[in-house]
Amino acid sequence: MSDQNPPVPASPVDGRQAGIRLGALSSGRGSNLQAIIDACEVGKISAKIAVVVSDKSDALALERARRHRLMAVFLNPKEFPTREDYDERMVEILKQQAVDLVILAGYMRIVTPRLISAYPNRIMNIHPSLLPSFPGLRAPKQALEWGVKVSGCTVHFVNETVDQGPIIFQAAVPVFPEDTEASLSARILEQEHRILTQAIQYFAEGRLQVVGRRVIISPGKADDRSEMEKRDEDRRMEKLRGLVDDAAEKLAAEELSFDDARRLIEWTREQVLSLFPDKAETFDLIYKPRFYRILDEKLHRI
Repeated sequence: MSDQNPPVPASPVDGRQAGIRLGALSSGRGSNLQAIIDACEVGKISAKIAVVVSDKSDALALERARRHRLMAVFLNPKEFPTREDYDERMVEILKQQAVDLVILAGYMRIVTPRLISAYPNRIMNIHPSLLPSFPGLRAPKQALEWGVKVSGCTVHFVNETVDQGPIIFQAAVPVFPEDTEASLSARILEQEHRILTQAIQYFAEGRLQVVGRRVIISPGKADDRSEMEKRDEDRRMEKLRGLVDDAAEKLAAEELSFDDARRLIEWTREQVLSLFPDKAETFDLIYKPRFYRILDEKLHRI
């Protein structure tokens, strides 16, 4: 589509109060699916998951769907002679459930024009990099191999070119020198949950419009609230980064006993949780191992 083409609405405009109906496609553990389920259940987004479809019979995403009493469908690729035939059946399932918006939540199959044409500007994908950098598989690993200082994630509409559809939202994530693919992926995943649910809500509010390669976001009452929330979160994230960086510097530079180092780490954890009560797992899986790697490296230098 060229920039000369008229704007294409990407959101429903019928004003239904019950919210939009989502079809979620997933091939794996369904972490982003769970974030959407949680957001729907607490009313954070005006949507309902109508069906979850997977190309893997043992995908955890299907179990998550069943746990929340959602329709869960395993669609076996081996039963279809071509990818187009597979997507033809996919479209039938989505249409039967009156799906408004399709979400690719860790879906590892490349969708065909058959599915894209059935849902133009109504298929969203989440990718763990700042597109157009590092498309394709294992994007965090690609980012580390290139030595970038900032990575992140992208929510975009899906077109017929992989990872090149119009960008809706992006979130930046710093890359630390000691990062591994696992630790960077975990921090990116946190932001994936945030911007994917936000993009779904903006779609539900009718605020997204595709113009050429751009997604225009219309203002609305929710925008002021979102900006206030974003500023507050940015402020708290800045404090969190300061706490973590200060602790890392003290652990690396000061002559602390192991007990003092442990107390510093636990004090930092308490301060982080006072800012973000839901980040206990993040601290224990990401920041705490970082601190103990610093201690271990210092010990080996002695």
